[in-house]
Amino acid sequence: MGKTSAGITALTHATKRWPDYWLPYFLLDNYFLNHDLNLANFWYRQGYELATQESAYLNNYAYALNAIGCNKLAKQTIKQALILAPKDANIIDTQQAIYNSTGTVQCSVLSI
Repeated sequence: MGKTSAGITALTHATKRWPDYWLPYFLLDNYFLNHDLNLANFWYRQGYELATQESAYLNNYAYALNAIGCNKLAKQTIKQALILAPKDANIIDTQQAIYNSTGTVQCSVLSI
């Protein structure tokens, strides 16, 4: 746990030191995607504007949005990822999962 905590601290500091670089946000997002969906979505939102040309970021953000029931936003986000990488198997898999899911009417995430 100590190494994980140190890594999270370092990445959080990296978002402050280099606020215009998308990668630390992406690494935080990916960690929290498996541990806390609300924190994952928080970090995805923080780095979103910096990563609009990063298909992997958009793919994972779409997955996270769908996981918290934000199906409409997930569909918008996965469409962006597909424009950037239309043949990426991971993105296509995420798209299928999103379109097979119903989501919820309530979505606590603001529009992207």
